Amino acid sequence: MQLTYGYEVQEGEDPFVALIEGANDNFSAATVPGAFPVDFFPAMQKLPEWLPGMGFLALARKWAQATKEMIEVPYSYTKQQMASRSSCFPFTGTRSDASLQAAGTARPSFVSENLENEKSMTEEELFNVKLAASSMYGGKDVMPPVDDIN
Repeated sequence: MQLTYGYEVQEGEDPFVALIEGANDNFSAATVPGAFPVDFFPAMQKLPEWLPGMGFLALARKWAQATKEMIEVPYSYTKQQMASRSSCFPFTGTRSDASLQAAGTARPSFVSENLENEKSMTEEELFNVKLAASSMYGGKDVMPPVDDIN
């Protein structure tokens, strides 16, 4: 998260990590073949939501919102850091001396480096930066530390 957004992940339950992992879990569940009846009967997408068996439409809307937040919230955090004199931990409103930044001096990151030229970028280019950044989350380490391999 630091390389992508200039955000240092907090110990314990981190709000950005929870946001991103939640959206990733939704994606994993949605892409299981046959997980929803609409996978077999695509025409169900056009039926009214109030019909029995159509709960997947509300779930799809909820998951789409979670995906949008996964893209927008960390991006907005970095953008705020670039313009802000001090920062707050996301969602908690608590300040930390470690999070204080001088005006316009967000930690260097993929997003902050790309936003240096924001005024000359098209909306499509900005959107592409957001999508690229949202795809950089690596999740949990799956390899043991180098010392444990031997």
